[in-house]
Amino acid sequence: MTDVQNCFIPGGTLPVAKGDEIVPMVNAIAARFENVILTQDWHPPGHASFHTTHGKKAFETHQLHYGDQVLWPEHAVQGTRDAEFHPDLSIPHAQLVIRKGYHKGVDSYSVFY
Repeated sequence: MTDVQNCFIPGGTLPVAKGDEIVPMVNAIAARFENVILTQDWHPPGHASFHTTHGKKAFETHQLHYGDQVLWPEHAVQGTRDAEFHPDLSIPHAQLVIRKGYHKGVDSYSVFY
């Protein structure tokens, strides 16, 4: 399951409208599988994708060594409630959590990069 975190639900730092409404469906789908992996956005403070790191406005772009980067509001900062999984996410049989975006100078939208 992908990034079912507090930052991406209403009230989070980078909210998706009605993002919390998918949690029961995610739980139900995950219950049907023996093997489940969770992903988690997990940024250090001062991450390269944060607009505040570059003194720009949120959603502007900035050229990084790998290309244009959309600059996001600070979100999913390591160790914060914002980065935690949604409290109603219930997948106790998940075998692995893959964290992404934890390298300070590189954003990652995929667990495969």
